[in-house]
Amino acid sequence: MTAHPELVAGTGRLCTELMAALPGQVLAKVGAAGIYCAALPERGVGVALKVADGDSEVSPLALLAVLSALVEREGLASTSDFSPLAHHAARPILNTRGVPIGTLRATGGLRFYD
Repeated sequence: MTAHPELVAGTGRLCTELMAALPGQVLAKVGAAGIYCAALPERGVGVALKVADGDSEVSPLALLAVLSALVEREGLASTSDFSPLAHHAARPILNTRGVPIGTLRATGGLRFYD
């Protein structure tokens, strides 16, 4: 997966671009019905994310937010390592005429308990 991230899900997908941006540090794979999984192998940490209503459009937004917080907390990378992935952090909401009327993005925060 890490040697050839473009074979995991193709171009333009978060999992492909995430593994290319952080080679060997993050494994990620999109699934069906709003499922996204990722791992930080060097830290022995994994993340499994399921969007309750199965919306596959929002799962990359949520996974990127979770991984950003986790990776920064674990000291595995810096937030600047995620800058090539910024286009995955928000999606425009378009009306029926294709005009942007808002932005879909992850909000809230994570709490870590040691």
